[in-house]
Amino acid sequence: MFKRVLAATLMAVLWGTVSADFVTATDQLVSRIPLVGDDTSDFMVQKSFSDVRAKGSQPLNLHRTMANAPKMMLAAGVMAHAIRFDASVPRVYRELAIIRSVQLNGGHYEEMQHRPMAMSCGLRRDQVDAIADWRNSNLFNARQRAVLDWSEGLFRRNGPSDTQFAALKKQFSDQEIVELTMTATTYAGTAMFTRAMHTPLEPNAGNPKDAYGNC
Repeated sequence: MFKRVLAATLMAVLWGTVSADFVTATDQLVSRIPLVGDDTSDFMVQKSFSDVRAKGSQPLNLHRTMANAPKMMLAAGVMAHAIRFDASVPRVYRELAIIRSVQLNGGHYEEMQHRPMAMSCGLRRDQVDAIADWRNSNLFNARQRAVLDWSEGLFRRNGPSDTQFAALKKQFSDQEIVELTMTATTYAGTAMFTRAMHTPLEPNAGNPKDAYGNC
């Protein structure tokens, strides 16, 4: 475990993570739930892992944790696939919504996985680094700021304000707003899941060469 944490920490420094408490959070992670291995006898899990590999990736620790409940894992996979491949709003905005929502919900795991994805979709590294403090940054245009502001508003007790909605409505259609909202709230739930399960980061998390699903 120590070697895995050390490797992830060093790579986090090299690849420019944004969360100041990343090292502490990662150092405390020892999976609470067994990670299902490739030798599983469950047909649904075997098929799910094979589907992941067929797309050129490897099953993540997130998948291996969810695989303890195969039917729910498959249902979550359907939603993840829809977010990734079936949405109409450009993916760069989905990645902004994902990263800000997981930052607000303790999703260090998801943030590390999605940093290289966001950059492959058109965001620069300095922009990704600035997402957590976007209000004090001049690196984002009006459309990007509307997404970030909306993503923050989703997790306030009373939800986004009318002002936040009006700003988003100027930039996106009703369908796109629904897609952005479902993307952000779904990933917030995933962040809470990996946080609760203490899902450990893969040693290569955040490496652009190993990104789990580029644009």
